[in-house]
Formats: sequence, structure tokens, C-alpha cells
Amino acid sequence: MTAPANVVPFRQDRGDEYAIWIDRQVPDRFRADAIPPDPQGLYSYPPCLVLQCGRVSAKLPERLCRLHSAQRRQSAPDLPVAQFAIQAETSSVDGRSQEGDAARGIFRMTLLSNPVVRSELALGLSLRAQPQMGAPFKASAFNALARALDELQIQSILDVSPGAPLREQIAARCQSNWVLARPLLDQAAAAIRNLQGDDTVCIVLGKRRGGSNRYSVHQNIAQPWMRGLVRRWVQYRLDTEAASPQHVGQQETMLAEFAQWCQGQSVSSPADLTRSLLLRWLGHVQTMTNPKTGVRLSGVHRAKYVGAVDNFVTIVRAEFDATVPANAGYLRGERPDRDIPTPRFLEPRIIDTLRKEENLALIRDPGHRLAIRIMMHVGVRAGHTCSLPFDCLLDLNRGGTNDKWALTFVDTKSNRNVTLPIAPEVANPIRQRQDALRQSARAAGTKTPAMLFPNPRAYKSGQLAPETINHAITRWVAELNLRDADGALVNVTPHRFRHTFATEMLERGVPIDVVRELLGHRSLASTQVYATVTDRRLRNEWEKSRVVDIRGQSVALPSGEAADAAWLLHRIGNAVQPLPNGYCGLPIQQTCPHANACLDCDNFMSSKEFLPVLRQQYADHARFVSKAESEGHLRIAEINRRPMRNLERIIAAVEEDESCPPGKSE
Repeated sequence: MTAPANVVPFRQDRGDEYAIWIDRQVPDRFRADAIPPDPQGLYSYPPCLVLQCGRVSAKLPERLCRLHSAQRRQSAPDLPVAQFAIQAETSSVDGRSQEGDAARGIFRMTLLSNPVVRSELALGLSLRAQPQMGAPFKASAFNALARALDELQIQSILDVSPGAPLREQIAARCQSNWVLARPLLDQAAAAIRNLQGDDTVCIVLGKRRGGSNRYSVHQNIAQPWMRGLVRRWVQYRLDTEAASPQHVGQQETMLAEFAQWCQGQSVSSPADLTRSLLLRWLGHVQTMTNPKTGVRLSGVHRAKYVGAVDNFVTIVRAEFDATVPANAGYLRGERPDRDIPTPRFLEPRIIDTLRKEENLALIRDPGHRLAIRIMMHVGVRAGHTCSLPFDCLLDLNRGGTNDKWALTFVDTKSNRNVTLPIAPEVANPIRQRQDALRQSARAAGTKTPAMLFPNPRAYKSGQLAPETINHAITRWVAELNLRDADGALVNVTPHRFRHTFATEMLERGVPIDVVRELLGHRSLASTQVYATVTDRRLRNEWEKSRVVDIRGQSVALPSGEAADAAWLLHRIGNAVQPLPNGYCGLPIQQTCPHANACLDCDNFMSSKEFLPVLRQQYADHARFVSKAESEGHLRIAEINRRPMRNLERIIAAVEEDESCPPGKSE
């Protein structure tokens, strides 16, 4: 809703015109003299499930008043809430008074004799009916605030903004209820000012993926003309694009920094947003650093700062009829390039330790344990993991199998449904979680939750928050005492689980386009970041490793430009002719003359990662030789003795390399 053009912001003209206007902003259900509690539990706690009780419930999701909740705990703690409510209806009602407004959850509007203040508070209460506005409100706090405003003869709540002289008197009259009354008073005043077009008011942009509110920052911009344009730009983005409030809020924060920078650039109107100014902003962004660490911003973040301003200037010129120069903008190639990606995967020893069942058992909360398991094994983002629906598991089994399952959910980042195959070690705990939630809901007499990780205390989202998972991981790593080479605790985050998952998939030979689907990337360029990091890491390990031939002699790796060709040859050999005990050094253009006789081939090479297989092969050949000799089959013994001698030399050379510390040679 928008205010009529003839309504003056901040009620500088407080005539009947304002009283009529503010009354029109109040929904019909909040115009009554006594507003009953909300059955849905949005603007107030819902009524007690016991019909003849007449009180409001004390908490969610039990939905019993304090008296009946205590009675159930004492007499029938195992009885489902719904069944207890039915039995309690036929029992005697305790003798305590049920006529008090606070006990019954009645919002008494008649306590306000001033119709303007009454409409203003009714509007503030109606805002609480929106899920994103906060927790249920108590009638006792509302009625105490109403009495205080009436006793002090307040003419409008806009007169008692923070810092107003009457503010302390209102707080004194509300006493302990002021803790709850103050946010309602401030939210109602901010809503009125926002409806009147005041761009200095902090507003709620929407929910983050974790469920918390994302607030605006444009009100902090000093220049009125810039503040107004950014406010209109934010609303335009939210109304016309599929961008999330989180994304729009991040760009708004960057525009606020741009506005602050413009204060020292002689910028006083949209006409000063020239291409020359934008190029100077580009130069400034190139030097920006992280205020916490002092490290220069990455190429991705620098590109975001430049892109936010470019988008803002384009929309202001095209949609708001502002006098922005026609050439203001950036040309192709002027935005900062993405930095070369740095590895963020977890080392094999770290991720293997975290995946052990005995270590996972240290996470005491079963919901946190399952969420972390899903992120480690499937690579799902933390926000999507916490918001998984209850029925997220898809059964793909046919013909009596029990090992084919999939995880299905909505990827809010790409706005599409995603279905990911998962292993039984992930699917089975999910099924156990679903059974536990069903039993818990049945015992409480409530519906099965809509989410796999519900959180009744999170009134805004009703789900587990990603921040909670971050804290759980930090405590878990500290308890396991996992440390890096420098002795510091390993920095484990949900995104590192995702990066590790992608790296493992690529190293196992999964095609990059399949990995893109598993990660939910919209473009292959995003997945290519993981491929680049993986290739670099594998090459570093290949260059450091000692490669030996069938005689146990080291194979010298080329250097310079030849090293690139040798690395490609190594990758091709692994992809085309994978061997369990090494890899083939034969160029792919040539035909192998030794089909399945690699231990007799001069092109065969191996290294320490194949040592377990080499030892097993040596033991197998030794067993064949011993058996053949005992039975007099000398030809068979000779056939197996030759590769056994080669294996013996290879193993000795590889074991020597394994015993030598990295970076040193004997």
C-alpha cells in the first residue's frame, strides 16, 4: 500500500486527513474492540486446545495453557496432547479466574480513547500476522502499552520514537512488559513512515534461506537523492526479478558503500553518474580489502561490487527517468576477472576421519548429525539441507533391492527441482529420522512436520538454521582435535564438504557435466572451478611422486613444456586403459602388443598409491610358483616367476619412496 499524495510524511499536518488515512490502513479483522487470539499462532499464541478452558496457550507446538500443560505433565505425561484435550473437556475446570484479558489472550482496543493511536497500534498488531515479522505477541504486553499511551494522552506513536522525552515514562508504566511492547511500538511507527514514503526507515526485504529476516540498509545513505533512488531500485528488483532478498540485500549493501564513496567525488545528482565516475569506482574497487582480514577482495567479490553499480545505473536510467548520461556503464571485459581458484577441499585424512561412524556418534543431536552426514556424502548446500522437506526421500528400488535412493528438493538458488542419487548409508538414517518424527508427532497429537529438520522455536522459518550447523561442526572438530600441518584446528565448513564432494567425484572419473548436475550448477563454468583445482592438485601429487618401471628403476619426469604433454599422456592413459596396479605410459596413438601382460611391458609404470595391489599380486604369484614347483609344473612356475621378480623390484623401489619424507631424497 502507498500513501495518498496529499498525506505529509511524519504527520506535520495532523488533521482529520491523517486520521482517515491511518484508519484505512488497518485490516478489517483488527478493527474490533476486542481482538481474540490468533488460531494460527502468528500475531498471538493460539487458544488452549481444551475447549472450555478459555485461556491462551503458553507455547508452541503443544498448544496448552500453563495450567493444563502442568496438569498433563503430572497426571498423563505419555498421553498425546489431542487425547488429553478431549479428556480434559469432561473434567472439572480449576477454580482460577478465567476472565482476565491476559489469560484469555484478548487484545483490548477500548483501552485507547484516541482513535488515531488505536488505529496505529491495530496496524502494528496486524503486521505480526505476517510470518516474517517475528514471534507471537502477548496480549498482556499489548494491553499494558495501550494503558500507558492512554494515561499519558499520547496523540500519535510517531511522537514517541527512540529518544523522545515521553519514552521513559511509557517504559516505566509498562514495567516488565516493555521488553515486548517496545518492538511493537517501533515496528508500527516504522511501518507508518514507510507507507508515507519515508526512505529513512529500515524495512524487511524478506527472508534469508536460513529463515531469518534480511533488513534494508539504504536508510543509512547520507545523500537524500541517492537514498531515494536506491530504495526504489530495491523495490523494483524485488517486484520484477526472481532474485532472492538475500541477493538483493547484498547488492544494496554494495550500493551503500558506493554512495559513501561518492561523497568525496563531487556527486550531487544522477547527472553526475558518468562513465568517468564509474571507471574511477572500478579503480577504487580494485584496491578494496576485507575489513576483518586486510586481504584484498577476490576477483569474484570485486566483480560483484562493479556489477551492482552497473545494474543500478542501468535501471535508474531506463525505469526511473533519471538524468543519467547515456554512456554511463562498463564495456565488455572491463569488469574484474575471477581469480584462479584455490583449493578448499578437505584432505583425505580429514574427511575420512569425519565420516567414521564412531566420530559421527559424537554429535549428540540426531538432527545435526544427519544434516552433517548429508552434506558430507551428497554435497548439498547448508541452506538447502536445513530446509529439506519431510518427504525428501525418493525410493528407486525395483525387484527387491534396497540400495537405490534419491534426495529430492527445490534448489532455491537455481529455482528448480533437484533429484540426487544417494547411498544407503545416507538414505537409511533419513528413513530413521522420518520414523522418529512420525512417532513424536503421533505422541503429541500433532501433524507430521513439513520439514525433515523442524525447529518449533524458530517462529519465522520453523526449520533448523544453517548457523546452528556451523556451530555444531566447530564444536565437533574441536572435540576430535583435528589439526592441520600448522597445528591449528582445521577450518571445516559446509561449503568445504561441498567442495570435497565435487573433488572426489571428479577424481573418480565422473564426467564434469554429471558433476554439474550433482552440484546443481546452472552453468558449466561454476563446476569448472572444481575441475581446475582438482587437476592442479593431482598434477602436484604426480610431480612429487616417484614413478618406477618393471625393473624398479625410477622414471624421470620431464620438465618445462614437455611436462605438460607428459601430464596429459598420464591422464589419457588412466582414462583409456585403467590398471589396478599402475598405469600405461604408451602413447594413445599406438597399439598395445602385450594385452593384459603389463608386468612384462617396458611401458608399464607404477607408484606408491598402488602399493596394496602390488603386494597382493606378489603374494598371488608367489603362491602360484610354490604350488607349481611342488607339483612339478616347471613351465607354470617360470611364467609366474618372471612377473614376481618384477613385482619384487617395483615394491622395493616404491617402499623406499614411501619411507622417504616428502620433499627429501636419499
